[in-house]
Amino acid sequence: MKRIIGLLVLVMIFMVNPAIAADNDPAGIDPAKGEFVNGKYTNKSPAFTMQFPDGWETDKKEGNEVFRIVGLHPYKIPVVALDMLDKGANAPELGSDAAVAAYLAHMKKNQPKSTNHKVEKKGIVELQGGIKAMNLIIRWNLNPMVEVFSSVLQVYKGDKIITLNATTVEAEGTTADELTAILKTLEFK
Repeated sequence: MKRIIGLLVLVMIFMVNPAIAADNDPAGIDPAKGEFVNGKYTNKSPAFTMQFPDGWETDKKEGNEVFRIVGLHPYKIPVVALDMLDKGANAPELGSDAAVAAYLAHMKKNQPKSTNHKVEKKGIVELQGGIKAMNLIIRWNLNPMVEVFSSVLQVYKGDKIITLNATTVEAEGTTADELTAILKTLEFK
């Protein structure tokens, strides 16, 4: 019963979020930006690909997301979302406390209810091609009955900040390491 309540709360959080854009592309991906075919996302600019487990599908984007791809669970979890922002000249060094603070400030702006969290892990990981990325594991305290966590991967590429968020409910069964492994399939062309 606790698992069902937890899953329902997560779904409600994603559905009732005030940052949902009313004009989202129902297909989930703007063809001018990229495509999702047979579990592989291909982005046009900057050029990169990402591989997802079999059966995952696109879902309606929220806020300024480039894509939202969801898992096989009936409540559409785990959720992986991509966000791209312009990188300012004074962007903090990836992995620094300032970079974590900048990411959390961006989350708070786009997801106002995202202030109740704990960064459990912070580090730098290496992607294919030797690209360095910041990886965070964040536990959200949204409801005492629900254990929600995210793996975040953030990369600076040219003049862009590319952020991938993979979020699920602990009761769903996917671990933070499994979410991170999905994110680490990011490969620049």
